[in-house]
Amino acid sequence: MSASIHLEGRTFVPGSLLRGRVSLEPLAEHLGRRVELAVLWETEGKGDTDMGVVYYRVLADGDEKAASSEHAFEVTLPFLPLSYHGVLLKIGWRVRVRRLAPLGDDFVHDEPFELGWPP
Repeated sequence: MSASIHLEGRTFVPGSLLRGRVSLEPLAEHLGRRVELAVLWETEGKGDTDMGVVYYRVLADGDEKAASSEHAFEVTLPFLPLSYHGVLLKIGWRVRVRRLAPLGDDFVHDEPFELGWPP
């Protein structure tokens, strides 16, 4: 499956509206598989990894027509956590498309964006 994520911007202030669309083009062997869309944040760095999902939607669940189409979405972003790129800790925001695989690895495509106040 190939997926492209198009966002109306790359930097957003807390409480603003994130709008975008996802275009899906599945391969023949991927038809009938569940495809999910999520807007989430993740931490990386020293210590345990944390994750929070602020939006989740199933784009396709065995429906061939839905699996090869465009899907628009919009999400009101929360006020926290803000994007952060420190030495020991990073907090990153992303839109994620995931195709679930019954065996093996899921297909995952991420499109990062920034959430924060202008300088």
